[in-house]
Amino acid sequence: MYGLVIGAMGFTALSVADAAVFLGAVLFLSSDTALAAEKFLIDGAAPLGRLLRNFVWATYYAAQLVFTLAAAGLPSA
Repeated sequence: MYGLVIGAMGFTALSVADAAVFLGAVLFLSSDTALAAEKFLIDGAAPLGRLLRNFVWATYYAAQLVFTLAAAGLPSA
């Protein structure tokens, strides 16, 4: 079910014409995919689990920043 939701978000992101919003969506999808892998596939105590956790937060916050800047109209083309 989780993969279906991530897939639907990815499919929807492909239809966005704004490059900043598209970049934010790609970052957010990367974050969610890594979160799903960390949660359901990788042991959280493993070195890869800790690396994924850091990747999840870095991409999540980057996506939120890009979305915020796009909504404010700051990264205008």
